Amino acid sequence: SLPGACSSENNESAKNKVVATFTTIHGIHQMGLYTGLLGPGNLAVFDFDETIFVQDQQKKISLVEGEATKQFVKALKEQGCKIMFLTTRALWHMEGTFKQVDDIDTDIDFSFDLTENAPCDDGCILFLDHGYAAYENGYLFCGESIQGNGINDKGAALIAFLKKNGATSTYKSISFIDDQLQNVTRVMEACIKENIFCDAYHYTYVEETKNNKPVNSSSAPTISSNNDKDLAASKRIEFFIKRAVV
Repeated sequence: SLPGACSSENNESAKNKVVATFTTIHGIHQMGLYTGLLGPGNLAVFDFDETIFVQDQQKKISLVEGEATKQFVKALKEQGCKIMFLTTRALWHMEGTFKQVDDIDTDIDFSFDLTENAPCDDGCILFLDHGYAAYENGYLFCGESIQGNGINDKGAALIAFLKKNGATSTYKSISFIDDQLQNVTRVMEACIKENIFCDAYHYTYVEETKNNKPVNSSSAPTISSNNDKDLAASKRIEFFIKRAVV
């Protein structure tokens, strides 16, 4: 099959590896990822910042490649591919993130019905080895650890989510796309460990064009003070714990 065309019939040597690095959405077409994801039974897991969205100095976000990104996501949705976001934005940035998405001038709905009536549905919190992850509207936030001194592993967060919903064998294929190579590697390693078929892709558009684009690398919405941050975090965590699926 074409490189990146996700098929459960691929031999073992072709499974569970970083299939390719690509710079533009056009590169997706060239290596077959687009075709491989079309149709029901597939899951596309996207990083949020600098993969689908990019943020400017005023904390407004837009689609990384504009119309090309829009048409890619739109085609996946129309053809029945399930979509979710996996982000290292912290739990207390959830409401700010949804506000940013709501303010985008586009005709695509960036909320995704991925888990209706599933054990880990909207409002679910997952406890990981070093912290927690929270799920809402197709977004899995795995930001800082409970201790506030690190960021959870995206691979561990995705596997915990899939396991909680009994979905490790639900999808014909899972494709993970991220602008950070370490995240791509960690997701792939986690999938290998759990014997889950997954292709992972390193997307370098922002990295290779950042000198010509007004990109703010801090990505997540800021909160004005530590006290505000702590209060927002405690309220959100308390809300999620009340609805937790443990």
